[in-house]
Amino acid sequence: MILVWHAVVWTIWTSRNEIIFAGGSSTIDTIVDKVKLSSWKWFLGRNTDSPCSLYEWEVQTRLCWSSKARWGCGAWLFQVLVECYPLGCSPLAGSS
Repeated sequence: MILVWHAVVWTIWTSRNEIIFAGGSSTIDTIVDKVKLSSWKWFLGRNTDSPCSLYEWEVQTRLCWSSKARWGCGAWLFQVLVECYPLGCSPLAGSS
């Protein structure tokens, strides 16, 4: 998770420079979106075999970090649903 911390610091620094030197402006929402995007790009740079999309990174970051990400975030969810369906459980409700 240190990668995310680096993305936070980098985004704050570049936003600060943009405001001071280019006369730009920024909002918290914009900064958060930039952190999400840059941390995802850096994650993909270090894990080229990871198929996690930006959406999956924003919603389920820990899942993308897990060892199950090797077969893809969507594949992991599919496996959970396949294993759970015959048992009559609801993985989304947290019951098994």
